[in-house]
Amino acid sequence: GAAVDTRLVVTPSPDGERWQRTFDDQLFDSRQYPAANGALAERFGLIEFTFRRETDEVGTLYRQHGPAIVAGALRIPLPRACAPAVSAREDLTGPHTRHIDVRLVLPVVGQVLRYEGTIDVDDEAGLKACATRRAVHNGKTH
Repeated sequence: GAAVDTRLVVTPSPDGERWQRTFDDQLFDSRQYPAANGALAERFGLIEFTFRRETDEVGTLYRQHGPAIVAGALRIPLPRACAPAVSAREDLTGPHTRHIDVRLVLPVVGQVLRYEGTIDVDDEAGLKACATRRAVHNGKTH
């Protein structure tokens, strides 16, 4: 896939954070919020992913578990064989920088999105993408 201009803006909200990723001119919007048992949830429209955070001396691995379709109080777990799979890693690279690597894989189709690069942490404005950020698309789906 081709590298495209990428921007990440994280905005705090009362129930978590809003993550706005822009790949060229296409917006990929989600919400992240605390989930049960110390997990982290991320929701894209009706699809919710939950992640367990595993930390080591360098950073954090976000291990996906429990994908579901969520509408209001209705939550329908997705079988692992049918669910999109997200893998993500965040490593400390400096006092105010992190290296991230995120991949989205669809069953049967394979990897449709990968973005990785270095982000700057701006305590007042949340996270913002820096110039070294890049995204790699391996399909038409964002």
